[in-house]
Amino acid sequence: MRQEGASEREKAGAIPTGTVSFLFTDVEGSTQRWDAHRVAMTDAMRRHDLIGRAAIEARGGYVFKMLGDAFCAAFSLPEDAVAAAVDFHRALAAEDFSEISELRIRAAVHTGTAAERDGDYYGPTANRIARLLAIAHGGQIVVSGVTQDLAIGAVPAQIAFEDLGACVIHPKERSPRGFVAKFGRISSRRRRRCGRP
Repeated sequence: MRQEGASEREKAGAIPTGTVSFLFTDVEGSTQRWDAHRVAMTDAMRRHDLIGRAAIEARGGYVFKMLGDAFCAAFSLPEDAVAAAVDFHRALAAEDFSEISELRIRAAVHTGTAAERDGDYYGPTANRIARLLAIAHGGQIVVSGVTQDLAIGAVPAQIAFEDLGACVIHPKERSPRGFVAKFGRISSRRRRRCGRP
C-alpha cells in the first residue's frame, strides 16, 4: 500500500472535509497484464501513476490513498471529481500502451459526508464509493445519483450523464440511481443497467 506522507499532503493543499466528492479508480485487467507483461507493466504503471496524479491535482483533488493500481481521491466539488476522471481517461487514451495491449481504468464518483482522520476517510460514503467502483467497466465513469444531481449544471459541456437505473451496491442498502458520465468516443461502448454487481 502506498499512502501520502504528511509533507506531501501539506504540499497538495487543504484536505476536503464535510461534504466530500470521492473519485476512486483502478486498472481493468491489471493482474493478467502483470502476469503476461511484467517488465512492460512496470513502465505502464509508472506512467499511469503520473497521469492520474496530475489529472486529480489539476482539478483541486487530494490523493489520500493508493492501493496497488487504485487511486482514492477527494474533492470539495463534485464537478471537479467528474472532470478529473474524464481527464484521466483521456490522458491514458492518448498514451501508447501497445506493449501491454491496452491500459484502461474504471472510475466511480460519489458525494456525501465523511469523517477525515489522519489524512484518510471513514464512514458510509467512503464505503459506497468502493462498491460503486465494482460495477464499472474499463473506460467507464459510474457516478452516483447524488453526484449527478449536484454536478449536472457545472461539469464541462462535453460531459453528459446516462441513467443506469437503480444500482444494487449492497444487499442491505437502498438501491440508489447510478449514471455513466459520457465524454466522447473513448467512453466504453458496453452498456448495462444497474443490478447486482
